[in-house]
Amino acid sequence: MGLTGSIDPFPLCDMVINEEPDCGPGEQAVLTELEFEPGVCRWECVLIQEEDNNDTPFGFEQNCDCLTSFNPKKPGGRVTVEETQATENNELEDGGIKHVKIKTTRRYFGFLWRSTDTDEKGCWNIDKIYDVKRMKLKVVFRDRVTDRLRIHSARGVRFWNAMLKPVKHKWRLQSDNRTWNNLCLRINQNTEEQRRLGQSFSAATVNNAVHEFYDDLTELPEVDGRLQILLNNWSGAASAPMFNVMGPLNYSLVELQTLFQQFQFEPDPIAVPFPLWEALWTGAKPDIFLPLERSILRNGNIETTRVRASDVIKSTVFHELTHASQFEVAGQTWYSGIIDYIVGVAGTNQIQPYGDGTLPGAGLIEIAESQAFSIEHITSDAQYGLSHSNPGLPTFSRYINLIENRTFWTNRAAQRQNLSPEESAEILALEFLPEGLVFDLYDENGSFPDGLLLSQEASNIVDMGKNITLPEILLPLESAPLDVNQYKDIMWSEIGSSSGNNINDFNALFSSYGF
Repeated sequence: MGLTGSIDPFPLCDMVINEEPDCGPGEQAVLTELEFEPGVCRWECVLIQEEDNNDTPFGFEQNCDCLTSFNPKKPGGRVTVEETQATENNELEDGGIKHVKIKTTRRYFGFLWRSTDTDEKGCWNIDKIYDVKRMKLKVVFRDRVTDRLRIHSARGVRFWNAMLKPVKHKWRLQSDNRTWNNLCLRINQNTEEQRRLGQSFSAATVNNAVHEFYDDLTELPEVDGRLQILLNNWSGAASAPMFNVMGPLNYSLVELQTLFQQFQFEPDPIAVPFPLWEALWTGAKPDIFLPLERSILRNGNIETTRVRASDVIKSTVFHELTHASQFEVAGQTWYSGIIDYIVGVAGTNQIQPYGDGTLPGAGLIEIAESQAFSIEHITSDAQYGLSHSNPGLPTFSRYINLIENRTFWTNRAAQRQNLSPEESAEILALEFLPEGLVFDLYDENGSFPDGLLLSQEASNIVDMGKNITLPEILLPLESAPLDVNQYKDIMWSEIGSSSGNNINDFNALFSSYGF
């Protein structure tokens, strides 16, 4: 059963004075001679001693790459989520679902649920004997260990769960031999994202992405409070308005609808009436919106594309968590200016959601998004390298090469919307939102910090910046800069030549982006 050991040999007995007992887990019945009566013995239950070379703690055994109870009737095992892409070591390995709540009960007449939490590997144990052939198990996407996040989901106009309950994934299990200590359970990618299975895959991948981001980038600040993450199958892109963490914000009912429409566009296919917008606001107040499906805008129409792969989901999460760290560094006043700007773009004929840079406050979004796009690609590449799902040649389309070759967000936005040549030329001439600027501060021209050679630098960009670390990228936000020029001046005054940069090279990089 996983534990090995030895006991003393049976003594020679003329008489045994009791019945052989039914010993519990980790024990064995042995005959022991009475001390003052030679030849008279009694049965006793003694603990089985572990061998010195066995690292398994007493009372446990290895199942599902986890330590579970020695008693097969005590539920335990591991919950994982399918990894669609090989990670940096080129191995396709499912990830244990970290720090989620596990609930179990008997399948029939089971009204008492018992709960525990998974560890970093997704391992869990319930200290209760289930002497039954059927049981139910739930994974609840609420982090009670680090208290970092809680994941909700709104599919269509199903607002009830979005407001009150975290996402759950359920199993109905059967074991004719009543063995429950080896439950190796996996949530798979599902091609129908609007169904519960697809929702669970996204929730599990998002959950792990949050922990991986903050565990790997310990120098980046976490928000002071639990992030409320809302998955949805509406037609909008991901966003991080930080509504819950931000605290009380006073908006009228009409402004609330504008907020949600701008951050998530109109829920499709049913237009949500005003009272439900207010209910979603007061009940959920999401910090981060994340789409369940991958959508693109083609010829003026939104088209749903293939189910999102693991790396696409995680890359999106890394982008939005960068915004969360920005909020923690800069504070509510600076960050609420970004929300006000994005809401101001609504109702205009400018490219959604960032506009073309001509509205007041555009400097804030230039800073925020250039940082988020860069950190998103840096952290995604560190995890997936050449094993990404981006279309095109693996080397050229890896995340760091994508950001190395990007100049301005308006370029890509114009291409996606299939504008006329005249409209496209007008937008491209604005060169708004410098996507690659912050990455060029981080890398050394043509080389990633680990020595990996990059593809050719984007045209017209003079990249002589280098060595700015991820915490240093966010550091100037403490002074609440209002545009990129202020951001540049603050960064040079606080970091300057200590990072190994030359003032002329530093200025030349910003100048090549138009600042």
